[in-house]
Amino acid sequence: MRRWRLFLVVGLLVCGVGAAWWWHAINYCELPQPTISTLIAHTSQPIQAQSVAQLAEIAAIEGTARSRAAFSPNDHWLVSIGIASSVWGNSHLSADSPHCSVTWIVDVSGNAPQPQVVVNNSGIVPHWLWLVPDLSFNHDGSLVALNNLQKQIISVPSGQELARLEWSEDPFFTGTVLFSPDDKRLFAAVDSQILVWDATTFAFGEALAGHTDHVGALGFGDNLISASSDGMLRSWNLETGEGTIIYQTHAENLINMDVGLKGKIAVSYLNHAVILDEATGAEYMDLMPGTVQFSVDERSVMSYSYKDLWVWDVQNQRLLTRIQVGADVQLRTATFDPTGELIGAGFSDGTLNVYSVTGERLLSEQVVEAAEITDVAFNHMGTLLAVSWRSDNRWRGGVQLWGVE
Repeated sequence: MRRWRLFLVVGLLVCGVGAAWWWHAINYCELPQPTISTLIAHTSQPIQAQSVAQLAEIAAIEGTARSRAAFSPNDHWLVSIGIASSVWGNSHLSADSPHCSVTWIVDVSGNAPQPQVVVNNSGIVPHWLWLVPDLSFNHDGSLVALNNLQKQIISVPSGQELARLEWSEDPFFTGTVLFSPDDKRLFAAVDSQILVWDATTFAFGEALAGHTDHVGALGFGDNLISASSDGMLRSWNLETGEGTIIYQTHAENLINMDVGLKGKIAVSYLNHAVILDEATGAEYMDLMPGTVQFSVDERSVMSYSYKDLWVWDVQNQRLLTRIQVGADVQLRTATFDPTGELIGAGFSDGTLNVYSVTGERLLSEQVVEAAEITDVAFNHMGTLLAVSWRSDNRWRGGVQLWGVE
């Protein structure tokens, strides 16, 4: 009898611990709504070289750490994603604890009296997953695909989860998510493969195989282009599923790729960066290694690293400017404005700078937060500049919106 009582007590203890763990897992990422402060009214005046001196903070949204910020194609919505390495400073969480992937959808249409966070979704990300924060809108902005563990498809603006992109194996590396130009298919880079889903039913279609290392970047020109740390760029025939090698280098450690709409591809590895002709794979011009990006009109291309930002004239293949960063700070992110005339740059000390593309001239310098800027994005009209950031402890962060007073 005593033995049965002992078994019963032990069983109840095990069940209790299990239930506590289950409850902890469910509530692990239940985070409070972010707070919003509106500072000035938005004038909707374009951010230009002659007006950027009047750049002012419009609103501040604060909550969990942010990694990315992107405007919808119609500029009505701002989607921001982030991964909090601990939940609001809970010191009992170890480095092996899961992380929380948190997504905000913010109304920035101007129809609301102030920007409003209409969605605050969250999900658990295991600590072992190598996750590249990314998101992709479809072309009317009604859907956004999130590169979190769940690979969620979210309806905008409701925030309703429509689907989770599923496949048979757990990934170690997940990279770009991307809608096709006709919005019929959805692609995700997962380990060395490219997975394809129907973008209407979200049914899994096929896996495009051919790379031998992590696929870190996808883009559409005339075809789907993939870049991998195996040193290869492949152009994919989506009817046959075949991937033709259009470029191969002995360089490793892919940084990123940007595929233009005028037949050019910019790609950078750790020690090698070029612009290629998409049709032939021929090298068009050399770049400095770093994160590469074409301007919207593709007249310019930039490459930036922690200590330098370079801008070239693509047609004339000449350097326009080089911006060097001081010894005590690092450049974290940079982007062109819609006109291709300005560059917004964010730094590790919370500084936001706006430069002229045609020279090193600093047009505006702001201090966003005594923290690290993780992303900078202009809206498509060029009237808003969004800045995402995270604090030194990596769990607190937010988004700030800037415009012309």
